[in-house]
Amino acid sequence: MASSGLTQLKYKGNIYNVGDCLMLRESNLKILVCKLLEIVQDGGIKDYEEWPSIRVQWYYHWSELDLVSLGIPKEDHKFLGDNELFFSDHAETVYIDSILGKCEVTTLQEYDNLENMQDENYFSRASIVTKENRLSPSFGEWETFCVCNKPMNPNLLTVGCDKCTEWFHPACEGLTDEQIPNLASFICSRCK
Repeated sequence: MASSGLTQLKYKGNIYNVGDCLMLRESNLKILVCKLLEIVQDGGIKDYEEWPSIRVQWYYHWSELDLVSLGIPKEDHKFLGDNELFFSDHAETVYIDSILGKCEVTTLQEYDNLENMQDENYFSRASIVTKENRLSPSFGEWETFCVCNKPMNPNLLTVGCDKCTEWFHPACEGLTDEQIPNLASFICSRCK
């Protein structure tokens, strides 16, 4: 299969460019996320060369992976976000009729700063090297915060210290989630 050199595809009235992140339909219940690598002009799938295809590189949702074998202890799975993905080294050719639309995969910081969160917003802070069954960077190398020194999960409530401006899990500071909205100010245990 030779590269077509095409950089843009129009499908169902939408324009897709090489490099775009896409949502693909695997089934009526499951959406997959990938990066568009190539538009395959000749179809590219054996015995179905007449069907338009694209070459994609997959992102994996953390729930699809054996996280313990990747170095993330079971008790730390709660620090993975609902829309967290791992960019993989797995690429393949798929039919264009599985395209649902574009999505955006950003860094954790960019994701956390989004003002208008949509279902099409995802984030990634590590890649998975499937042939070696490892994350890069490894879980132990991820940025941590709070007194527990665990990675941030943007879906969990945190509270900011008014003195040091660091962020903390309420439980790690002896607070409940219900107490946070009623606090006029907060000084963490490190700054007291």
